[in-house]
Amino acid sequence: HVYDIVVLHIAYAGICSTKDDRGDGHYIISRSMYEADTIKRSEVERCNSDKINEVWVPTEFNVDTFTSAGVQPSKLFQVGEGIDMYGTWSPEAAKSIEADVMAKLGINGTKAGWNLMSLFKFERRKNWKGLLRAYLTEFNKKDDICFYLKTHEGWEGNPEKWIKQYLRELISEKVINAKQLPCIFLVDSMIDAELLPKFFGEMDAFVLPSHAEGWGLPVLEAMAMELPVAVTDWGGVTQFSSGYSAHDRSHRDEWGRFTGGYAIRVERLEPAFDGNGAGNWAVPSVSHLKSILRHMYEHQMEARESGKLGRQRALRFDRNAVSARVLRNFNEIYEGHIAPKKALQLKKK
Repeated sequence: HVYDIVVLHIAYAGICSTKDDRGDGHYIISRSMYEADTIKRSEVERCNSDKINEVWVPTEFNVDTFTSAGVQPSKLFQVGEGIDMYGTWSPEAAKSIEADVMAKLGINGTKAGWNLMSLFKFERRKNWKGLLRAYLTEFNKKDDICFYLKTHEGWEGNPEKWIKQYLRELISEKVINAKQLPCIFLVDSMIDAELLPKFFGEMDAFVLPSHAEGWGLPVLEAMAMELPVAVTDWGGVTQFSSGYSAHDRSHRDEWGRFTGGYAIRVERLEPAFDGNGAGNWAVPSVSHLKSILRHMYEHQMEARESGKLGRQRALRFDRNAVSARVLRNFNEIYEGHIAPKKALQLKKK
């Protein structure tokens, strides 16, 4: 059987890979993304090859990074990711979940007056050291705050092992005082997907000062749940958060406020993946993150209102809206490329 359109998304094989292509499609779309600011020459060549008709990337950031690397602009299309903003990722839907998610995670009765969360796969790209340094040096046990770091094993192995080692380093360097630490919980146990919105619903704010994101799904989920977000002002996550354009960046105030949260200033760029990947990624300012977190904590009503507005900003990425865009693209491809070829083949017969 030969399909009219085949979409390839082969993350393990790299950008624009056709590794799993069985030659059974008239029109081949590669769905790709990359977190840093350029891609490899070999990947550019794959994207530009005759085997790929279009390259779909989720953000304008990747449209620019792929183009500047040498991918043909005519092949590139920005198509975002979608989530269920109404049946799953909404405050109302989360409230209808009867299960006590905090109890299931073994942290019931731990919440403070203001509760902050982060969620990511445990790896260096997420800048977990910068996040911990900012939180633990800005707050202490006198603050009515608790931070829940929800993570799971990634490229760097066991989170608890590495986090404990890093805390020992900060204590030995007298960066933090072990007796004055603010409330913090590492949540590395698995949670059922249907309960995850409930966990977000227990929180007051979300933070993710990562070095780079291809998209940043947990940030979008947080915005859908009306949580104010503090995120790095760089990369793919700006597509739906702080805004990618130069105009957006030029209108930041002291706290990096945008509709939905706060943009963390970038100090500089550095080689991505410790030089083991192509391009550079961002180094978010720890001092700016500290000031943002303190501002959110001391201006909770402002942060709460920003979160409510952020959901409205995020609604354009409801899965129904994204699906409609994808279907429009498919129809245009069929009418513009596939139908004429089929008509020509019929005439020849």
